[in-house]
Amino acid sequence: DNVIQRNVTFDSTGRYVIVRQTIFGTDVRIPQEIPLQDYVRLAEKYNEQRVWNDLAHSYSMTNKQDELGALMQSMTNIDIPIPSNPVLSIFGPPRINLKIAGAVDIRGAWRNQKLDQQTLSQLGNVRNEPDFNQDVQINVNGTVGDKLNIGANWDTQNQFEYENQLKIKYTGYDDEIVKSVEAGNVSLSTPSSFIGSSQALFGIKSQMQLGPLTLTGLASQKKGQTKELTVSGGSQQQTFTLRVYNYATNHFFIYPTYIQYYEDYLQKPGQPYNHDLLVKDYQVYISVPGNQTNQLGLMRDGVAVMKLPPIESAKAFYDSLRSQIGIQNIPGEIESGKFVQLSPDQFSLDTHTGVLTLNSQVLPDQIVAIAFKIEGPTDSPADDETFGTFFNGDTSASRLVLELVKPANLIPSEKDAWQLMLKNIYSTGGLNLNQNSLKNVQILYQLPGQPSQDNIQGYNLLQVMGLDKTGAGGSGPPDGQFDWNPGIDIIPSTGEIVFPYLRPFDEAFKAYRSSTGQGIASPDSFAFKSAYDTTYDAAMNDAIHDRFVITGQYTSDVSSKYNLGFNLVQGSVQVLLNGVPLKPDIDYTVDYLTGDVNIRNPAALVPGADLKITYETNDIFQIASKSLVGLRGDYKVNDQTNLGITLMNFSQQTPNDKVRLGEEPISNLILGTDAGTSFNLPFVTRALDALPLIQTAAPSQISIHGEAAYMMPNPNTRTSPIPDDAGKSIAYIDDFEGAKKTIPLGISYSGWHFASPPAVDTLTSLYPGITVQQQTDFKGYMFWYNIIPSDVTVQQVWPNKNVPVDQQQQTVLNIEFDPSVRGQYNYSHNIDSTLKRNPQLSWAGMMRVLGANASDLLTQNIN
Repeated sequence: DNVIQRNVTFDSTGRYVIVRQTIFGTDVRIPQEIPLQDYVRLAEKYNEQRVWNDLAHSYSMTNKQDELGALMQSMTNIDIPIPSNPVLSIFGPPRINLKIAGAVDIRGAWRNQKLDQQTLSQLGNVRNEPDFNQDVQINVNGTVGDKLNIGANWDTQNQFEYENQLKIKYTGYDDEIVKSVEAGNVSLSTPSSFIGSSQALFGIKSQMQLGPLTLTGLASQKKGQTKELTVSGGSQQQTFTLRVYNYATNHFFIYPTYIQYYEDYLQKPGQPYNHDLLVKDYQVYISVPGNQTNQLGLMRDGVAVMKLPPIESAKAFYDSLRSQIGIQNIPGEIESGKFVQLSPDQFSLDTHTGVLTLNSQVLPDQIVAIAFKIEGPTDSPADDETFGTFFNGDTSASRLVLELVKPANLIPSEKDAWQLMLKNIYSTGGLNLNQNSLKNVQILYQLPGQPSQDNIQGYNLLQVMGLDKTGAGGSGPPDGQFDWNPGIDIIPSTGEIVFPYLRPFDEAFKAYRSSTGQGIASPDSFAFKSAYDTTYDAAMNDAIHDRFVITGQYTSDVSSKYNLGFNLVQGSVQVLLNGVPLKPDIDYTVDYLTGDVNIRNPAALVPGADLKITYETNDIFQIASKSLVGLRGDYKVNDQTNLGITLMNFSQQTPNDKVRLGEEPISNLILGTDAGTSFNLPFVTRALDALPLIQTAAPSQISIHGEAAYMMPNPNTRTSPIPDDAGKSIAYIDDFEGAKKTIPLGISYSGWHFASPPAVDTLTSLYPGITVQQQTDFKGYMFWYNIIPSDVTVQQVWPNKNVPVDQQQQTVLNIEFDPSVRGQYNYSHNIDSTLKRNPQLSWAGMMRVLGANASDLLTQNIN
């Protein structure tokens, strides 16, 4: 039983309620007698309050972080069910969902500024004003039903308007005629090379399908400009500028043992190589996505192991890896996947130094591995050592065991794998260089606010880095020029500069001081260690040590790198080789941040290759209105054949009433048609397979594509209003009467100086042949000054000009001249016979420099 009890009973009349509270049956309070109606009212109020309290405390407060996250999610992820509506039913289920993400930072302050100097303002030197600043970043993703999606991205920190994006897309069901309707930032792609594609558009695009016919319509404003770069053989001189962390990332040691001998090979050319490490045979592999089908039988499961022992001494280890079910990956040490063998044209291997160079682009998540055989202590094959299993030597379906060269997503913390990547080779961008085509190679040291220099403390950086050891012709002392030693300092075929240190901007400073007995004092203060021990982004942000730049010029037949400038439209770059489109990320890569295009396809890097790069740049400031309207139809005859027709109109309007030359409004209409088909040719495949020593790897196929286009241009839609011009286009060359250039003279007294004697004045006309010294004898007294605060008002200078009360003062230049008093630099002994007698012949003057913008006034017709 409870010790404390509360009893509620009725009295004998039934009209009152008696409330008693007892402890062990003894009353502790005087019993209360309450009318029944009052008791019922109080009980209802008590129960109501208790229900509210129970609801408010019905959840546990132990996991506050989860509750806060749920609260924020409920505020930023809004789901609104709506009643069924015939209009909204076209968007699918009656539901609206909004997901809002972003940040709002509002800062408020009060600014008090006090100037301890004289001022023209009547309010004095104290200034009080509010100071507000706000940063808003909002990302909104909303859906109406399951068909309409709305996305918006807006940031006040974006420098340009095109960085704020708005996309609204309606996606129809598979059985509907209307497939999609897009509004906002849209793009248009066509297979026609004559018409091309456009990415920087803002408008409406719709797509409909009627059986085999697909129609795409577009009405938009064009927010960018299409450009084209054409390279047709011939030489191009280009300048390269590289930071320390811009080293090439396609060179790797195949095994850690080769690292310790590498620098000796470069620093002491001509010495014999290590015979025990000569690579006799090798096969290089690269991983492929796990979902890729093995149609040609060239794909094998494999495991790549860092520091793999030779198979001759670890056969049991190999057998366990090949038979083990489910390999446990250790990033940077053991990585498994599906591998294919690279062809010899996709890489090169220096069999002496063990350096593997990949010629094709390797994605970050791909694994590179190798199987190789080295010579061993003697020339006998019996003591050769084999690392990994060769594809052609293992016909079973068991797992390949390989030496790991590059793991997937290589990072600095994977130290064993990270050290295998060479960081001392820099690509200039040119190919097939010779000694005359590579010029002015320098290593510059830059300090903020100071000019760049090619030395530190008087020591030339080319010499410190080991790139200038001899003079011209390979003999004599260093001459301050880059040494041309193919295979040592330069790889001519790829245009790559090779430093003789694995960590040149870390080790070279100490090494030079150690080898010469002299060198840069405090070499550790200049070492750029983060360029080799951290990621690219981390090294780029190390502003304290990022002071070195490698520069030079090269002339080559074909360049592998082209810079298209900044402000590129994402996804707009297209590269065509001899009219055939190349594949992005395979044949070429694009860095849209820097505007660099790197060509990877070897066929595009031979002399005489016709390369065309088309791209779009965003309009930073758009003055003219540009519109793009078009219609595209595709008729699918079958799975291999397609017919297409495109009608496109591009127009550009100018806001000026007077159309200037080169800014005319245009309207271009183009009509294009294209068709393409492909055929499988199995008989060709069988015929080739029947030939000896030939085995085809893919089915034979022929593809045919053709297109034609007709353009109706109107380079100027503005016609002349003069009847005699018969509707011809007009443009204004210039309004010369409106041209005006003002050169301010300035009213500050300190900007003016005493003038030299004038070339023509009254004295020269009265006394022909008078000398400059004789003219100075007639110089009177002149001086000028400013009064601050000024005693002149604005109305005294410009009577009709109205200004605020606190801006009434106008600073002026006061000039005083006394013709009868000796002036500055007048050392005449006959003042009485010059100035005193003829003050009307006295002169004085003031002059000032007009600045660089006022040069050649006569040619510019300024008076």
